[in-house]
Amino acid sequence: MADFTCTTAKFSLCDPQRAAIKPRRYHQTITAGQAVFLNTSGEAALAAANATSYLFHGLAMQSRLASEVGDIFEGGLGLGAECAGFEVSGANPSAIVYLSNTYGALASAAGTVIVRVGEVSALTDPDNTHNLRIWPISADVTYR
Repeated sequence: MADFTCTTAKFSLCDPQRAAIKPRRYHQTITAGQAVFLNTSGEAALAAANATSYLFHGLAMQSRLASEVGDIFEGGLGLGAECAGFEVSGANPSAIVYLSNTYGALASAAGTVIVRVGEVSALTDPDNTHNLRIWPISADVTYR
């Protein structure tokens, strides 16, 4: 499984009007572009597709320290919304994007628990990397 690299300075929404964004308190230090879930206190925490933590709620829009409030990109209307800033070389358009076993990361292949969160878009950003389309937060989870 190859984790996609997010360049924090380039992480952005391609069409903010289609995106669902909600402010959330961060449970821990989180960097823009990292995958998060909501813990039992309703705080954003780093997500991973392992046996104990396999929930996905969205991507952090800003880098913040624990207890600070930041925005979470929770997908978008209809088929989802797109974001830029991920290096997904070697992935074809429409390839499924998964939650990784690595906390906060997205990947080209499933982790221990299969959590599908979106797909690689056919559109490209100015740096010629593919965008990611993140589906609404009802991510598709399959147990192995």
